[in-house]
Amino acid sequence: MAVVCVCLLPTFQATAAVKSVIVCIECHARLPVKFSQPVLLWQASIHAEHGIMCNTCHGGDPMDSANAMNPARGYRGAPLPPAIPGLCGSCSSGALSAQ
Repeated sequence: MAVVCVCLLPTFQATAAVKSVIVCIECHARLPVKFSQPVLLWQASIHAEHGIMCNTCHGGDPMDSANAMNPARGYRGAPLPPAIPGLCGSCSSGALSAQ
């Protein structure tokens, strides 16, 4: 019986490892540079490394393309420059001290 459990474990892990699609990244990657460059910057950032997705800062529904930018789903958009340190400082204390 132990052998059967060991054989089934990799199948379970492979199923659990299926990634969800982030529609923000799919859409922005196809847009002109002004909108696609943030995707490239994010992909190489500490945010991506730690699994911090678009909706963490910008709100919205990253799994539903029809409602991704719907304010009813919490979409906030890009913060104005004066608001950035406060928004980033809500997670990263260094952002506030860098002002």
